[in-house]
Formats: sequence, C-alpha cells, structure tokens
Amino acid sequence: MADNGFYDTSDDDAVPQKSEEAVAASPEPNDLAEFVRALVQVDDEIKQCKKQMSPFEIRIKELKQKYNKLRVIVGNIMEENNIDTLEPEINGHVVAKLTLTTKKRSRPTMKALEQAVLDNVFNGDDKRLDELRQSALANCPPTGTTLRCTRRTK
Repeated sequence: MADNGFYDTSDDDAVPQKSEEAVAASPEPNDLAEFVRALVQVDDEIKQCKKQMSPFEIRIKELKQKYNKLRVIVGNIMEENNIDTLEPEINGHVVAKLTLTTKKRSRPTMKALEQAVLDNVFNGDDKRLDELRQSALANCPPTGTTLRCTRRTK
C-alpha cells in the first residue's frame, strides 16, 4: 500500500485508512466515528455475503460428509482385498488415482503427551500435571488484543 503520510489512497474502497503513526498522532473523535461507521458497514456487507453463501456452504458440507463416508468405505474394501491402487474409469477415461496410504505421526498429540508425562514423570499425580500446565500457561506470551463486534437487534 502506498502511504501518502496520512490517508492510504491505494485501495479503491471507501473505507478510510490511516497509517498507524497518523492515528496515534491524532486520535480525533471525528476520525473514530468515521472508522466505526466503516467498520459497521463492512460487518453488514460480510453478513449479507454470508447469507447469500449459506445454501452453498450447507451443500458443500453435505457433499464433504458423503465424500468422507465413501472414502472410508472404499479404503476399507481396498484394505480387506489387499488393493494398493485403483484407477477408476468413466466413459473409458481414467478420472483419478486412488492410493491406499497409512499415516504415521511424527509428533504425539498433546493429549498423548500429557498422559505420558502424567504416567512416567508424575506417577499419576494429577495435581502436579495441573501445576505444570499452569506454569506453561504463565510462560506463554499474551494474545493480541482484538475487537469483538456484537450487534443489537432493534
């Protein structure tokens, strides 16, 4: 983005954009009102787009669920019959290549790691594991600040 010192004019949307330095140097109430108005307008636009996309998202979710069920069924059949690879054809043309694979983890899950620590290090003492969790949490940097926008209905 090109910065002309105060407002960023490189974006063709009507959303006011100031550099962080300019906002910090001049926190004027009029500017805040302008930014809040733009924030609410963008939020409304996002909601309208989501409403329009909702039927497609529902259909995509249904298709993904069906796809995953079929993938498990085909994988189980291939495994039972010792088939490593299939190349299905439609109208005489190969449309895909299905290869049966087995995933192996390179790292344990946090749940498995906590259970191993509980069993092997703390000998089943849940309190010590909770203390370890709290200590680790205290050493984590704080998350960034964010703005939550909740709308009130009229």
